[in-house]
Amino acid sequence: MISRLSLFLSLRIRIFLFFVFLAFGGLVIVGAALFVGYRRASGEALDDGADGFVLAGILSGFGLLALTAGVWLLFDENVAKPIERLAALLRTRAHAGVQMAVDQKQVRFLGDLGPAAQAVAGKLSQSTLDAAEAVASETARLAGEKERLTAILSEIPMAIVLVNDAHQITLYDGQAAEVLGQIHVPRLNASIFDYFREDEMRKAHAEMRRGGFEVALTAPGAEGKLTFDVRMKPLSIGPGYMLLIDDAHAAIAPEAARPLVYDFDLAETASEHAIEDRPLQGLTFVVFDTETTG
Repeated sequence: MISRLSLFLSLRIRIFLFFVFLAFGGLVIVGAALFVGYRRASGEALDDGADGFVLAGILSGFGLLALTAGVWLLFDENVAKPIERLAALLRTRAHAGVQMAVDQKQVRFLGDLGPAAQAVAGKLSQSTLDAAEAVASETARLAGEKERLTAILSEIPMAIVLVNDAHQITLYDGQAAEVLGQIHVPRLNASIFDYFREDEMRKAHAEMRRGGFEVALTAPGAEGKLTFDVRMKPLSIGPGYMLLIDDAHAAIAPEAARPLVYDFDLAETASEHAIEDRPLQGLTFVVFDTETTG
């Protein structure tokens, strides 16, 4: 019961109720003592002195209430309120990261609690600051390593493509971008089958997974016009694999049609003139403005 009440009542209210109980308990004790003393008194003279017992009880009761209220007020101002302020300050520093010093004047009656709270709060703030600096330093270091790794991969004279277990591209270097660009627009998260024929890639991938070693293959392009000498290697850390593209070959039959786009008239074109000096028949395209006003 008491533990449940402590969840709903603040520290000051609980201290106040403690002193209320102390005051009423004192009144009951004083009243009981006066009643017992009066009952044990004997003689006619004490019958006339009953009013004295009542007056003594009233005065002692008010005195006890005043004393209890005074002690409670001192306790509330010098103990309960400083403890609540200190708790609020520590909570603010812990959750908001606000640098606020503990007012030693307000907690001077709490003994060593004020300096101890200041030391703990300072240590917590310093630990938080150190952790933030460590995270920032580590983040900067990782960013630098990423930039260096990217630069190194870009300088390697070989096209490298990293592919995850779902056959989606997760990384490619500059050389790989040029190779992939011969087939399709290179992009991350694209399926590797958009660039190389799926059946050949799946066959090599199954062989690589069975043996756990590098597999060399000749991978036809997705459109069948180019073939590539590719090495497929499993990654030592995590799922996925790496493609090392060594060379590309045109896959065009000698008898295949080779359409040409030409304009032999350009070979006989006179020397260049400013466009405003050229005749209309010398222009490939002429734009007319048909907009009218008025």
